[in-house]
Amino acid sequence: QTTTNCAVDAKEVIYDIKELRSPIMAWGQGGFKSCDALLKRVEQNDVKLVELVILPMKTFGAAEIQRLSNSIASGVNTNLKTISASGHHLPPESLKI
Repeated sequence: QTTTNCAVDAKEVIYDIKELRSPIMAWGQGGFKSCDALLKRVEQNDVKLVELVILPMKTFGAAEIQRLSNSIASGVNTNLKTISASGHHLPPESLKI
């Protein structure tokens, strides 16, 4: 039998109780598959949003890439440090600078 010890440093995991009780769930508003709420947070330069993870179940295509890249390229968002989006079919044209 194998035992796994998963220790988490309390400094690394900080939950804002106020956010957990808000009507915006972890997957955002606008429907379970929509990225609208997440992209709005990027566009509003949300100081708490420093890591954006877009799960495969989300709708994330050319229009969403354009919105995200516009926020970053224009300098509107200065807080986002990392972006992870896997499992999405993106047309090659949407990835060109």
